[in-house]
Amino acid sequence: AAPPGLFISTPEPFHSLRSHPSAEGELLFVGGEGHKTGQGGDTVARYQRLEAWAREHFAVRSVVYRWSTQDNRTFDRVPYIGLAAHDAKHVYLATGFGGWGMTNGTAAGRLLSDLILGRENEAAAVYDPSRFKLGSAPRLIKENINVAAHFIGDRLTGADAKSLSPGKGDIVDTGQGKVAMYKDEDGVVHAFSPTCPHMGCLVDWNPAEKSWDCPCHGSRFSMDGAVIHGPALKGLAPISKPG
Repeated sequence: AAPPGLFISTPEPFHSLRSHPSAEGELLFVGGEGHKTGQGGDTVARYQRLEAWAREHFAVRSVVYRWSTQDNRTFDRVPYIGLAAHDAKHVYLATGFGGWGMTNGTAAGRLLSDLILGRENEAAAVYDPSRFKLGSAPRLIKENINVAAHFIGDRLTGADAKSLSPGKGDIVDTGQGKVAMYKDEDGVVHAFSPTCPHMGCLVDWNPAEKSWDCPCHGSRFSMDGAVIHGPALKGLAPISKPG
């Protein structure tokens, strides 16, 4: 039976469980297979492994929903809660919960209300969005090395356009250079610049969600190039006639 409540395992790869009653019966939310956006490899295989794990441990009748989400983390894994900048007067933010929104969201509500009402809160300095801890610099450097590797290395690969089958997407080599190309189920090709408008990294195709994901900073784009998650503010530039 599904355990009532919310649980998370400690071994890697971790799994999370959350039960929910519904008119059709008990629903069990099973989480796991975490990875950086755009760096998940075969995302379909990740769903398959997650379903296999769920069926191994519970009496699963059917899988009715599948989705992925993104958890924003700060470089030191402590959320940003407080004034957006030291000279800001009325702009507050709360972000970087790293997947722990129910607890960090509650803490954010308490801290922000104290800041707005002018009450002292000893946690304010801990969560200050303008902080920078030198002890966290190695983690920040490590994250940026990972970004740089994709920024440069992604330009060294490319697939053959002839191998693209209906319902699939990939970065393909054409007479116009590299193109982000998706072929829909009707065989119609949708082509875009593979360069993320945010900072110029090359996007990767996510086969499970049928989206273009940026491996550098987490932007995501629909199969037709529209922005579905920032920090990018513009969609992928369309290419009319890929060669």
